[in-house]
Amino acid sequence: MGTVRVTDWTGHPDSTAKAFPRHYQQDQLADEHRQVHGANLAVRADAYRTAGGSSRCPSARTGRWSSPWTPPGFRVKRTSRNSVATSARRNPRAHGGFGDFLRDLDALPG
Repeated sequence: MGTVRVTDWTGHPDSTAKAFPRHYQQDQLADEHRQVHGANLAVRADAYRTAGGSSRCPSARTGRWSSPWTPPGFRVKRTSRNSVATSARRNPRAHGGFGDFLRDLDALPG
């Protein structure tokens, strides 16, 4: 699991880009960060099958990977070495995910 960065804040208030580094977990540069993003998540096929595929995920598509739960016999590797640029779209596809986090930042007072 890696971290993300936003390079295009189009459609968001200027205050959102300024608030992002204050509200995105400060440990994002550490290899034990807690972020989980579909943009930077790799899962071995056997681990995915053991976890039951995507049908058991209750909200954000990658949400269950953010918990301490790990499929039996597998481990989670968290790294900050390969951050990816991700979309800051205003209409997120995954309820409860990164897009909703950004919309919450939009609502903060400037």
